[in-house]
Amino acid sequence: MKKLYDYTEGKDLPEKPFLDDDCYSKSILVNVSPCTDCLIINKERQTAFFPVRIAKTGEGFWFIGGVWKARLSARENMAGVFERETSLKISPEKFQRIPFADEDGLAPRTLWPTGRNDMHFFFSIELNDEEIQQVAQNLDAKEYDTKAGLQEFSYEDLKSAGVRDIVLDCFRLAVEK
Repeated sequence: MKKLYDYTEGKDLPEKPFLDDDCYSKSILVNVSPCTDCLIINKERQTAFFPVRIAKTGEGFWFIGGVWKARLSARENMAGVFERETSLKISPEKFQRIPFADEDGLAPRTLWPTGRNDMHFFFSIELNDEEIQQVAQNLDAKEYDTKAGLQEFSYEDLKSAGVRDIVLDCFRLAVEK
């Protein structure tokens, strides 16, 4: 684990503590969590693949992703979260940053119905059919509906499914560019 140094205070920082589920649930309600999230795409077919998220922090069609851990670059975090949630190891360089920002030029934020407030750094990844199958078969059962697997959507399909505008915006930026 990398040591962190606080340049404003001029001292080493302590190791990051591990929070149990109860403490973690409470902490995400009072803090803005930076997250790295990934859209699986097929540019040729102009489609994207989504799991059905069942985690109470944000249910429905959503990206594969999670909280950005300290000491990692955004791409390193994305690769680690993707592997943890899908069992598919992808090199960090293969994740393409989606150039998405809010009206202030900042990463977009999402307030979930649970009260969780996230700041998102979005990426896309184009996978072949075999890799998509592997992801669908190995989704983390604590996060996703494993029976639903990955579902393929066009832009119009996503609109009909009633996904959040942030999902539609990412689709346009990643698939239609």
